[in-house]
Amino acid sequence: MFLASDFTLKGILLMRHLAIVLGFVASLLVASTSVEAGVELPACFSDHMVLQRQQPIAIWGTDDPGTTVSVKLGDAHAEATADDQGSWRVDLTAHQAGGPQRHVIQES
Repeated sequence: MFLASDFTLKGILLMRHLAIVLGFVASLLVASTSVEAGVELPACFSDHMVLQRQQPIAIWGTDDPGTTVSVKLGDAHAEATADDQGSWRVDLTAHQAGGPQRHVIQES
């Protein structure tokens, strides 16, 4: 139980600083939940994946609606814009057997 004499100036300042810190932490949590998602790919696209040779290569995923996504595989390059639901898809030209090749997917 606290008495009126327990609330010293030092205690009041400590409580004020604690309130400021808690407010800052709460604002960080709110800000981190509102950060845009960015490019996301299905789990089938991963390191060491194998692509069918001599066939067009479809790459798809999601991003924020209206975002342009750039996809590059070897010399092939394509861009797509995410639709209203955030879905996008590109079709790259067929490749010969070989590799490994670097696959780069990024927002433009």
